[in-house]
Amino acid sequence: MKNFGNFKVSLDLLAIITLFSKRKYIMEELIEMASAYIDRLFTDCLPKAMYFHNLEHTLRTLEAVRRIGNHSGLDDQEKYILELSALFHDSGYTRKYIGHEEESMRIAIDFLRKENVGQEVIDAVCICILATRFPQLPTEKLSMILCDADLYHFSLDDYLLFAENLKREWGVMLKVSYNKQQWDALNLNLLCNHEYFSPYSRNKFQKGKELNIDRLSAI
Repeated sequence: MKNFGNFKVSLDLLAIITLFSKRKYIMEELIEMASAYIDRLFTDCLPKAMYFHNLEHTLRTLEAVRRIGNHSGLDDQEKYILELSALFHDSGYTRKYIGHEEESMRIAIDFLRKENVGQEVIDAVCICILATRFPQLPTEKLSMILCDADLYHFSLDDYLLFAENLKREWGVMLKVSYNKQQWDALNLNLLCNHEYFSPYSRNKFQKGKELNIDRLSAI
């Protein structure tokens, strides 16, 4: 036992506390490294016409997974996996447009292996990234949260601006065009057929999405 004023703490407990503190520091340091890596990757390699799927979207998704994760009873490792997944989920756009999820997984695997991250974490990150493929069909809690965060903008007041940016992006990257009536109808159908997966998202984001459905219906 070791004395701290009026408290007695066993050396075993101190060792456990120290281990967990060190592990959390390592996780936080890796998130910072991954953030810097994604920033450089997008700056150097992302096509200029990525008006929607860009660094801003990735950081918005990261913010959303943190928000949802903090209200979903996750432990530190689960939050760590989610943050890594959010950072890498669209990194594959730097290599290809259609099928970017597989490239995102490859980029994440390469980075995480170089940083000696365990295979269990790498596998969990890949599961989350693959779940964001449209139509989203996540089967477990973490991938559900990432999917909700990826489409968090469905609930935002400026959703129509995000939709317009995606339209511009598709025009260049996919060579497709829509008139206003077609685009509004596509977005209305998309929002009407979408459901958030996690309880927190359904509680906090659904109302905003329904307001956007009303806006589109009124156009």
